[in-house]
This record gives sequence, C-alpha cells and structure tokens, in this order.
Amino acid sequence: MGEDAGKRTVFPLMRRKRKANYEAIIFDVGDTLLTREPPDHEILAERLGRIGVSIGQDSARWACKQMELWMCKQILREMQGAPRISDEEFRQWIDIIALQAAFANITEDEIRQLFNQLKMIPYPKQVWVLAVGVHRTLTRLRDMGFKLGIASNFGEVLFDLCNEFGLTPYFDTIVPSSRIGVEKPDPEILRITCRRLDVSPSASLYAGDHPFDVLCAKKAGMSVAWLCEQSDEFPDGLKCEPDYSIHSIADILSIC
Repeated sequence: MGEDAGKRTVFPLMRRKRKANYEAIIFDVGDTLLTREPPDHEILAERLGRIGVSIGQDSARWACKQMELWMCKQILREMQGAPRISDEEFRQWIDIIALQAAFANITEDEIRQLFNQLKMIPYPKQVWVLAVGVHRTLTRLRDMGFKLGIASNFGEVLFDLCNEFGLTPYFDTIVPSSRIGVEKPDPEILRITCRRLDVSPSASLYAGDHPFDVLCAKKAGMSVAWLCEQSDEFPDGLKCEPDYSIHSIADILSIC
C-alpha cells in the first residue's frame, strides 16, 4: 500500500469569529498534556537497529502512525461486534503493521522473517514527561475564565500523575475511563465530563492527539482540536474531521 493510501490533507489552524465561543476546554492526557520518553518512533528504530536493520526517523514516525491507525480500526471492529483478539496477538499485529508500513517494498515472507526477529527484542521502559508549554497554557486558560477538565483512557494512576506534574490545581474535574467504566471512542466519557463541568458539549472544546479523540468528540457533539505534527494527515475512514489541527498545546490559545 502506498504512503498516500488512507490519508487526507491536514487541516490548517483555524479561528472562529469570536474566541469566546467555548465555556470549557477538556483535555486528553497521554501524548497531549504528557508525552512519553523515549517516543514510539525512536523505540521502533532502536529495536530494528538491534536486529541489524536501519530505518530513518521519518520512516519510523510514518510506521508508528500507521500502527496507531490500525489500532483504531481494530478497536472499532471489536466494539462493533468482531471477535476480540488476545492482548498477545494485538501486540504482535502492532509490530507487523509497523513493519509493513516501514518496508512497503518487501514481501510478506520477508516481513514475517523481520517480525520473528523483532519480537525477541523487548520494548524499553517509557516514562511520562510534561509536554512543552502546558503550565503556561493552562494558567492562561484559567485566567481567561474557562472551565477545564480532563477525560482520558487511563487507570487510577492518572490522579497520581496529575499531582506529580502539578496539573491537578488547574482542573475542575478529572475523569479517567477506569473510574466510570467507559472509554474513548465511546462519547459518553466526554458527555459525563461536560455534565460534571455543567456545560453543554456544544459549548466545549476537546483537545487530544489521537484520531479516536477526534471521533469521540464529534460523536459527543463537541468541537475538537487535533494535536499533531506539522506533516501529519488525518486518516480517512473514521467518518469525521477535526475542527482544528494544532501543533502544540499553546496553539489552543489561538482558538479560544
């Protein structure tokens, strides 16, 4: 499959007529307010290097984006009634999809040979770090009078992370999926968050990095800012589009 398959043009950063249209801003956490070190594309390149295969950073990023898209589609298939694959098989497919994207010109047998070598290389531990500009942006949004919330597919550790990185005081509500038994892309997690903030979804903006964040917000009746790299293109096939594409958390201030 070519690199243009399943993709559409990235949306520019847009502004509404009035910046005060929203009453609340709700955030994802993983790869939005917090990022992982080392990032996934560096891990993929390092693991491949350990089996003697060289891959550039751009190719590794592309492969990881395709891996994310496959994960989205597989989870959607399972939510729509398809048989659930095991966690072990899910992890195996993540590597296979990444290899297929990174090495589009080699055969399936060669992909399988690479996979059999790669699966023996463990994933290094990743740690959470605060994304650039988060505190300054949240302080400005609070000063502007916005209600702020978090809605994220996370366990109870989310509260510890918010405390560790000094995020808790900024937010009126923090909603991990584990606490309510609903996770994205089910829009109910965002509707619950809006109810806790006492705002309507139509008066709220969601900010997140994943295509599922866009899908979830649109299903909930919310506007959504998709946090992406400059070169990212929103995947086709999810039957939705982001209202905005932003390239840093600080870009939220240009919308609001």
